[in-house]
Amino acid sequence: MNEDWLQWIDGCTSAWCTALRMSSWASLAFTLAYAGLALACWLEQRRQPTGVHRLWLVLAVTMGLLALMTLWHLDVLLVQMLRQLAREQGWYLQRRPLQLTTLCLTLPALAHLARHLRAGHPALAWGMALLLGVASARLVSHHLTDLWLAQRLGPLSLGRALELIGMACLVLGLRRAGPAAASSQGAPHV
Repeated sequence: MNEDWLQWIDGCTSAWCTALRMSSWASLAFTLAYAGLALACWLEQRRQPTGVHRLWLVLAVTMGLLALMTLWHLDVLLVQMLRQLAREQGWYLQRRPLQLTTLCLTLPALAHLARHLRAGHPALAWGMALLLGVASARLVSHHLTDLWLAQRLGPLSLGRALELIGMACLVLGLRRAGPAAASSQGAPHV
């Protein structure tokens, strides 16, 4: 193997390995919660009619990816790889405008997602927008967003608290889409 490549990977993975070693009960709990939501959304997509089942499938895949990201701290690895690349390419010191532009483009996209889903599934729309917004802010890793998400609220960081709120919205959306909700709305029984 090329030794330059191995040194590059070693530079990226040192912070990632530290994050893996410092995994906490909260990381495991959030991983399990995301995995549980992925399973619940996948089961819901099997129950839904053809037109609506895609939404639930997208939610299931997204929750599965967030579970993997939380378990393996893939956000830390990706951020470190991008930082290493920026240093090598000589634009590390000029990365702030790119980070701000990415955040400014992400927020309207999430607002559009929430507005699009709000008509039929408001809790799902807000939960999904919140979870993707927190994940995006972590991946962009702007200094101010990192500080903001790391603020402590008791035993959890603000980022984890926002994730809890997003997960609660998804659970509420799942409950509203469940069999009891369908029968109370006068849906025909098969």
